[in-house]
Amino acid sequence: MYRARLDILSQRVHPRLQYADPSHSSLNPASFSPSRSTTSSAMAPFNQASGAKYLSTSDDGTKIFGATADPVWTVGKVPHGGYILGIMIEAAAQYQAKSAHKDPLHATVHYLRAISTTAPFEVSVKTIRRGQGFTNLTAEAFQKGVLKITSHLVFGVLEGGAAPGATPLVLRRPDPRARQTPFQTPPSQTEPLKFQDIASFSNEIIWSRDNTIQGHHEELVRADEGPGGAEDGRYYELYPGQAVTPAFLSFVCDSFPGLLPYPAGLKKVSWFPTVSMSLEFKTPIPRGTRTVGVFGASRFIEEPLGRHDFYAEVWTVPDNITDKGSKLPENWRDEQRCLLVATQFAMVMQFPDSPSNGKQSSQGAKESKL
Repeated sequence: MYRARLDILSQRVHPRLQYADPSHSSLNPASFSPSRSTTSSAMAPFNQASGAKYLSTSDDGTKIFGATADPVWTVGKVPHGGYILGIMIEAAAQYQAKSAHKDPLHATVHYLRAISTTAPFEVSVKTIRRGQGFTNLTAEAFQKGVLKITSHLVFGVLEGGAAPGATPLVLRRPDPRARQTPFQTPPSQTEPLKFQDIASFSNEIIWSRDNTIQGHHEELVRADEGPGGAEDGRYYELYPGQAVTPAFLSFVCDSFPGLLPYPAGLKKVSWFPTVSMSLEFKTPIPRGTRTVGVFGASRFIEEPLGRHDFYAEVWTVPDNITDKGSKLPENWRDEQRCLLVATQFAMVMQFPDSPSNGKQSSQGAKESKL
């Protein structure tokens, strides 16, 4: 009844990639090594590729940051949309570095045109309002003078913001009303999977799947119970020497299989451009984190253009995919916290030919603008 949605979905004009189908063969865990076996020196790890450099300040206080979309972090030839948003968040974080409000709390982004890897681009960051608890910013990406992406961000303090002596307004485990991580299987007990060749960054990330999430949901569907739609969960691990950042969270929440209840006649090879996306950062990222879990759900699909919703939660995890044989306490699920929630408005577009050819897929993405 359900078929896996193409995994790295395409941002409105920044495509998300296809991952391997859930039935795709996994890597042999016995021979798997947490090293980049085929990564060339030209490939940039995420932390380096998502950087932004201060360039100048205008008379009204707007700061300009320069960046380049690394060709490693592309789908076909087009930069991944969550990756580009990550660069914009990094620029905004630099802008806020000397402020009391250093943490990104929320971001809303609208994708207008594709960023190209063939030329640098600029991120313009400006304060809209600075209050006691929050600072509102705009961040806009320009390339060769053309507005490509626009976003509104809210910065503040992720933790420790309660007044002295006040009771923190939080809902966490072991309170039974608090949401528990949806992941049932720890990363170390899952098998690493292969990206499809269209993923230029396939040698920079290790990923795997917690089969219990989709399995449980489909049991409810068959029983005509539950919320409907489709659900799934994936783990994403960076290699040693890299660390999860707010920019990486924006990437992984937009790099997900995002199952859809495929209507009859819909081609397996389709494109899923995102029109807009909203992110809320929930809690600080634990120091040294290399792996996160991403839960995703999609409930509705309608015409025109196969408009559909996608919801994601990014969670801390107790270990890494590559930590085979690690011992965990029985209550490890109660100790995990949600780092980010995200929603997006996306479309379904069908291509006449397979987008496995990078040149063809990027051209198709450019021609798919509204």
